[in-house]
Amino acid sequence: MYEVPHPIPQTSPAVTATGVLVSRFEKPIADWRRAEWLTVLSGCLIVGLGYYGIARISLLFVSASKGFAVIWPANGLVLASLLLVPRRVGLFFVLGAATSNTLASMASRDVPIALLFTFANMFEVVFAAAMTALMLRRRIRFTAIREVVAFSTACLMAGMLSGLIGAGIAVNLGAHSFWEAWELWATVDALGLMVVTPFLVTMCTVRPCWPGLLKLLEAVACLLSYAVVLNFAYGYKDPHRALLLYFPHATVLPFLIWGCVRFDPRMAATLVVVMTLVSASNTVDGRGPMIRAGYGIEESIVTLQMSTMLWSLCALTLAAVTADRKTAADALAESGQRARSAERSAIESHQRLQAVFDNSDAVIFMKDLAGRYVEVNREFERVTRLLRKDIVGRTDHELFPKAIADDFLDRDREVIRTRLPVRFDSNWYIDGITRTYASSKFPLIDADDKVWAVCGMVTDITGRIQQELELRCAKEQAELANRAKSEFLANISHEIRTPLTSIFGYADLLLAPDLSPEERVDHIQTIRRNGEHLLAILNDVLDMSKIEAGRMTVEKMPTSLPETVARVMSLMRHRALAKSLELEVVCRRPVPVVIESDPMRLRQLLLNIVGNAIKFTETGGVRVAFWTEDAVPDAPGEAAIVIEISDSGIGMSPAQVAALGEAFRQADPSHARRFGGSGLGMSICYRLVALMGGTIRCTSELNRGTHFTIRLPAGDLTGVPRIGEFRDVDPEVARPVPETLPIRAGRVLLAEDSPDTQRLLKLYLDKAGVQTEVAENGRIAVARALEAWREGRPYDLILMDMQMPEMDGASAVSVLRSNGYAGRIVAVTANAMDNERRQYMAVGCDDFLAKPVQGAVFMDMVRRHLHEVGVSSSVPAATTAAAPYVGGAPLERAKPDALYSELAGDPDVGPLLPEYLQDLDELAVALRTALDSGDWRAVERVSHKIKGSAGAYGYPSLTRAAATVEDAAKGANPSVDIPTACPELLALCERAGIAVRAVSVVDR
Repeated sequence: MYEVPHPIPQTSPAVTATGVLVSRFEKPIADWRRAEWLTVLSGCLIVGLGYYGIARISLLFVSASKGFAVIWPANGLVLASLLLVPRRVGLFFVLGAATSNTLASMASRDVPIALLFTFANMFEVVFAAAMTALMLRRRIRFTAIREVVAFSTACLMAGMLSGLIGAGIAVNLGAHSFWEAWELWATVDALGLMVVTPFLVTMCTVRPCWPGLLKLLEAVACLLSYAVVLNFAYGYKDPHRALLLYFPHATVLPFLIWGCVRFDPRMAATLVVVMTLVSASNTVDGRGPMIRAGYGIEESIVTLQMSTMLWSLCALTLAAVTADRKTAADALAESGQRARSAERSAIESHQRLQAVFDNSDAVIFMKDLAGRYVEVNREFERVTRLLRKDIVGRTDHELFPKAIADDFLDRDREVIRTRLPVRFDSNWYIDGITRTYASSKFPLIDADDKVWAVCGMVTDITGRIQQELELRCAKEQAELANRAKSEFLANISHEIRTPLTSIFGYADLLLAPDLSPEERVDHIQTIRRNGEHLLAILNDVLDMSKIEAGRMTVEKMPTSLPETVARVMSLMRHRALAKSLELEVVCRRPVPVVIESDPMRLRQLLLNIVGNAIKFTETGGVRVAFWTEDAVPDAPGEAAIVIEISDSGIGMSPAQVAALGEAFRQADPSHARRFGGSGLGMSICYRLVALMGGTIRCTSELNRGTHFTIRLPAGDLTGVPRIGEFRDVDPEVARPVPETLPIRAGRVLLAEDSPDTQRLLKLYLDKAGVQTEVAENGRIAVARALEAWREGRPYDLILMDMQMPEMDGASAVSVLRSNGYAGRIVAVTANAMDNERRQYMAVGCDDFLAKPVQGAVFMDMVRRHLHEVGVSSSVPAATTAAAPYVGGAPLERAKPDALYSELAGDPDVGPLLPEYLQDLDELAVALRTALDSGDWRAVERVSHKIKGSAGAYGYPSLTRAAATVEDAAKGANPSVDIPTACPELLALCERAGIAVRAVSVVDR
């Protein structure tokens, strides 16, 4: 009837239903939902119908006992419902029971009498429920003696109080005297409450304690034996044969004890119900010891009621004691189980902690307040090289030197005094190495808030400190490199802008209409000379990037050392003469005619160092001496070449000498402003020497000059002829002159998709008398080459562009070689990286020519291949710059923002420019359309065509811009944004269009 602070065990269906009902109605009535109201009304209906039925059955026995039933179990049903559900729900159940009670009483009584009876009954059950809840303060389950006593007391008090009301009604009806009626009412109602309520409550709240079939069979046997024996005791005819038959309830005492002890309060309540039913039915039928002894039915019924209440109290008490003992035993067992589980958990936790303790990389220990070691881990044993048994129980002064022990003891005292952790670093000498340890000590405090031990953890941080030192050094080096690169950018900007100034200036001068042919040639030569200077700077940057990326390679091939030195001297002599310096070359001893080295890298090395020597020398001269040594110290049996370069220039300090070889650095940043230079030359030299397997050494003195000594492996020189005299090469003799080899013409297949490049290369070939056929893509080129080869008239040379539609050049070459084609194939492409070159050579190309194509280089390559296959042509091996060509008329109205071709004065290329620029306009339109539609594949394709042809027609800026767009479209350069790069390329195309329109206006 009242809420309880603890949940009800929910196992059986009755227990589950009760728990759900209780949990559902623990909120205020105002918050009930429709389903909850339906549940309440259903409960009221069930209680009401049950009450009515039980009441009608009970009233059948009224005549036999002076107007009172033998037992009134209906009130027990209502009391059980009040004890099981919340108070606010129980009130509705009382209302339903009151209605049923009134209807049942109205069958034999007047309405006022029926209402009075109903009031007495409802007062009884409400009072009993309230008293039980008040005495227990919890939900009753009949599993404790206190519960049984409280319930029995409440039932007796409720029966006696309601009996006063009932007796008053009976006296008013004139059926009984007041005390007789009160006795009958109180006994009947109290018996109904004490028999029915425990049965219903235990069925709904107590868990069954007989799981399993055998236990269930035992319970059934107990009930049947109990009922049979009790019924036999009541119906036995001759009580004198057995004294106990005067007390039939005593005959079933063993079975009662059996049921109460072996089972639970549910069985006890069930046995009480069985006893009541058997006793009441036999007594009403005129059987039993009191009837046999000659007593009347009224005395027998009273005796029955009193004895039944007594036995009910005894049974419930015995069951409660048994349940209490079982609960205590279960609690003890559970406590023992928890203790064992806790012990196992403690052991497992200790084992885990011990495992962590022993396998930790840190030194861990514990000391008591006297400084004696209590526990140490394996790392402590390893570090101290002592066993645990030799450590535990001893102090620091017994294990370590006094200075260290005193320091440890001071730290321990500080921890104990301040009750705070202490952290410090210390150095230990272990295995001949001084190692640094980070130590931490902290107090261990017990339950009484007292320090009982000091725990310490010591971690080896030697590696971390070393890493921090390395990181600090790396950071400093990175900062130095960053500063050096900043200086390099400043220098390189100056180095690039200086020749660009000359190029732009002389290009503007070329637009003047009153220039003489000699002035034009001079201006063009100046532009070309500054362009070559820019190319040298670009080559230095590229070489440096290759070296840093590990992609720079050197070769070993037969190399003429005297010829290489002579050519370098011939190139440098002009610079020396311009500064009135003496350039001397000395061969100290006979040198081999040929050595094993990389001629290109050797030439680059000498050009850089000799060029620097001339640049930093104002008076005096530069001296180059070279000779060979028969053996290299690190490689016995292999000869070496030694080259010394000395100058009388400004010299360097020892710090500047030490900084040589660092990328992006000059010996003195002020030199960049005075002498120029990118700061990459010497770094490249030092790294080239290392790649070639040699050494380079520098000695210098300020204002006295610098001396470089280079040693490089020369290979096996056994049997190689030697020369003892060295003759310099005259610069005029070394300068290339046009050369023509008059031989008969050959056949060349030009595979090129760009119409502009087709026209340009075909023009070069046609002028040389070479028969040329053009294929627009790789598929057509393969078909024509195989067809000509099978017909017995193969092409003498195939010039194959590597990036074409339908079939690219690499695929075309692979198809040709797989079909057995053995003719010469040269890759002509704008993809000029080393890895791409190796790739093209691997698929079957015989040679490689990078775009933009220079006429002289192109024709020299064609002449060489045609000469090697036995075909001759009037192909010039080298050319000199021709007089500029301007379309036959002076450019009087040239546009200042126009982009003019560097080859506008070329008699071969100049006439082709208008047609090329018309095609360039079409490519620009296609590029703009692809850009607007977001078709990056088309952007890549169009930009590749512009890149491959623009340089050949004298537009290197278009080539660079197109290459940038192509890389961005390929995804090779994520830092470049396509929508940003394309407008720059389109602007250059527009400027080129302006130039050709200006030429057209002048022509008209």
